[in-house]
Amino acid sequence: MNVPYYPKTHGFGIESGALRSLLTIFITCLLSASVSAAEPFKLQGSTTVVRLLITPNQAEIEAALGRPLEVVGNGSGKGVASLADGKCEAAMVSDTLPGVLASAEKQLGRTLDPADYTYTQVGQEELVFVVHPANQVKRLTREQLRDIHAGKISNWKDVGGADMPVVVFSEGPAGGVRSHVTKTFFDNESYGPAVRVVEAIRLVPASVAELRNGIGLTSKGTVSSRVAIVETDPLKTDLGIVTKGAPSADAQKLISALQAAK
Repeated sequence: MNVPYYPKTHGFGIESGALRSLLTIFITCLLSASVSAAEPFKLQGSTTVVRLLITPNQAEIEAALGRPLEVVGNGSGKGVASLADGKCEAAMVSDTLPGVLASAEKQLGRTLDPADYTYTQVGQEELVFVVHPANQVKRLTREQLRDIHAGKISNWKDVGGADMPVVVFSEGPAGGVRSHVTKTFFDNESYGPAVRVVEAIRLVPASVAELRNGIGLTSKGTVSSRVAIVETDPLKTDLGIVTKGAPSADAQKLISALQAAK
């Protein structure tokens, strides 16, 4: 005769192992729900920082914060302008503090006191100039690149290339990389009025790839086989987080997570 088997229970009609599993799932769901329900940490600024540091590490950052990130990639200057207006808790930048404050001041139409802001470096990125692969110009001096972007050199034949007009692609004036390169590589020579502005620096290579006479500055990590890198002097930019005053506890958690991810 078969004797029915009744599993051991602990007052719930469920085996202890199964109970532990259910409790673990329940607690995990509660923790996840609490993070999702928490007020998001608002972060605005450099699209380069978003692409290189925030997006690849977002899960780890949110776990460290215990709250979700609300990220807007709108350029370093606009990010600091939003920080100044209290629209975000920290700004991502790809330029120095004086550079992004100057850009933010243009956005806001008022002066910002550098003493009110704290800059913390969290990374660095190599910058390159790219052209269409069919372009026979493979090397340019710093001065030639400066004059091309300023509009003083407007035809490729003037630098050893084919007889065709130069078309420069760039991120907007509020972009941290553009601001940084203008000061450190172009000797404060401004970009010319004919520059074609793209929404973010990561879009420069795709634009250049579509135009045989195009050229543009981008971060090295965005380069594909559809464009060719121009040989010139090395160029890098620091990536940072700007806060109003000293970093808050949560801003410091963000900074620590980004520095650990470098």
